[in-house]
Amino acid sequence: MFSLAELGFFEKLMEMSEGFVLDFSNGTFSTFVADSIGIDIYSDEYKYKVENKFGSSSKANILRYILRNEDEKLVLKLINDLVEYYEFSYFYGCDEHLLLRAKDILKKYNSNTLIDEDSSEDRIIDLIREINKSSSEGKPIFALDRLHTLVQNKLREICTFHGIEFEKKDNIDQLLKKYLNFIEEFYHFDSAMSKSILKQSISLFSEFNHVRNNMSYAHDNPVLNQEESLLIFKNIVNTLNFISSIDEYFKL
Repeated sequence: MFSLAELGFFEKLMEMSEGFVLDFSNGTFSTFVADSIGIDIYSDEYKYKVENKFGSSSKANILRYILRNEDEKLVLKLINDLVEYYEFSYFYGCDEHLLLRAKDILKKYNSNTLIDEDSSEDRIIDLIREINKSSSEGKPIFALDRLHTLVQNKLREICTFHGIEFEKKDNIDQLLKKYLNFIEEFYHFDSAMSKSILKQSISLFSEFNHVRNNMSYAHDNPVLNQEESLLIFKNIVNTLNFISSIDEYFKL
């Protein structure tokens, strides 16, 4: 599908030279690929195919195998998702020049290929289901990464609805601050305490960025204990639910 030059570029973008793919661990990469294109990359059958072709089933070799052997729609879907991850979630930050080059390459293929993608609303619903499943199973640590993604998607959706300007690189605390600046002008709080709690949530959301990147299964890190995971989970969910209830006021 991709030319040899384009494949070489994506190998550089994904930092595959030493067998890795960006900052993914084996577990997070497996989950990412499964969520994106539905392939279990560490099944015995798939590992055998990768090892038979490249000699080992490193993350980089798995991605090489997918790019060269899977259906074009699956390849394009995965690369689009990986580039989006690189832009918004990569722990070490993206190189804007490489990102623009990636988007230029993908634009050529995306314009000629139909990709089955969830709408923003459907994606949020899927995230909620995944989070609720982990929560109901008593595993809040597994929900923290997905919760962070949900908060980010939801705040971007809300800001877009209200015409609030934001940059793609904005973290969730920056998005929340911009939203709160907006509602201060148009929404009346019955209590000053409610307003104060929301303002304090900006710093909580900033800390949540750190927890997600350094203490959850988003990356290959030591993970947070059960009790603290549950505390963070409940506080972030409560804040997000309250923001959603406020936003219903503007839709009446």
